[in-house]
Amino acid sequence: MSDDTDGNSGTGTIQLSGVLAEVRALAGNRVPAIILYDGDEIGALFSLTLDETVIGRTAACEMVIPESGVSRRHALIRRIRPGSFAFEVEDLGSTNGTLVNGSQVARAVLSDGDKITIGGRILKFAVLDKADLAYQSRIAQMIHVDELTGLLTKRSLYRAFETEIIRALRYKHPITVLMMDLDHFKLVNDTHGHLVGSHCLAEVGKLIRAATRATDMNGRYGGEEFISFLPETDTAPAFIAAERIRTSLAVKTFRHKDTEYHVRISIGLATLPRHGTDVETLVHAADMALYRAKHLGRDRCIVYEPDAAGVAGT
Repeated sequence: MSDDTDGNSGTGTIQLSGVLAEVRALAGNRVPAIILYDGDEIGALFSLTLDETVIGRTAACEMVIPESGVSRRHALIRRIRPGSFAFEVEDLGSTNGTLVNGSQVARAVLSDGDKITIGGRILKFAVLDKADLAYQSRIAQMIHVDELTGLLTKRSLYRAFETEIIRALRYKHPITVLMMDLDHFKLVNDTHGHLVGSHCLAEVGKLIRAATRATDMNGRYGGEEFISFLPETDTAPAFIAAERIRTSLAVKTFRHKDTEYHVRISIGLATLPRHGTDVETLVHAADMALYRAKHLGRDRCIVYEPDAAGVAGT
């Protein structure tokens, strides 16, 4: 029987919680891992640190693939002997089955390099050494991280956001989105040139990372726009985080070679579930609050309210 009845269908992303940090911590050892071989997350890596890893569509799974072809609990990857690199995969009665190297299996011992197909997604089982880990980490960074700012690309952040929303709705946790835009950034470019403008964007990326938690997801939305989502964070603490970003820029003097300059930022906030329960709605709400911040004079944080007269700000 199909177990695809919880409504979490459609396309999405694979949840890779703390993967790069975890991999770096294990870099001196061999690490059993799953590598994504297709989709927007191609090259991403999930280290198999647990003895049992459930792959499926719901937030309760260790590895989440929220797509319609994947069952709620699709497959289990199990360590055969404690402390070993021997693993097997077991299908958990999924609707579309589990394939290893193109053949459908109920259970199969995995060898290094085997390709597992789940709901149309191709995953590679591998045991990686230090050199492999460095290579895979670099590949993932090139694909998913904006080279200039060091933040996630818009696409990568959106995919992670989609998965985090599934978890938040399941466990009734809030998420707050910050939409950020540098004020009068064109003036920096026009006055000091594009090299200084690029330096500015890189420095702002560093500042945003420094002002947020390791669990927060930060990305470059495009141009001089940035976006963050703060898991398990309601509006009030998120507003404090937004103010921390804003005031950090307000007091900072940027320096590039012999050039000194200043830049300010406007920030709009929207929170799940109060302002929406999907990526598009929440981002749109935060963008409307950002627009309001610009309209009210810039260099401020604004929380979205449907009625502009009810918008709160600094």
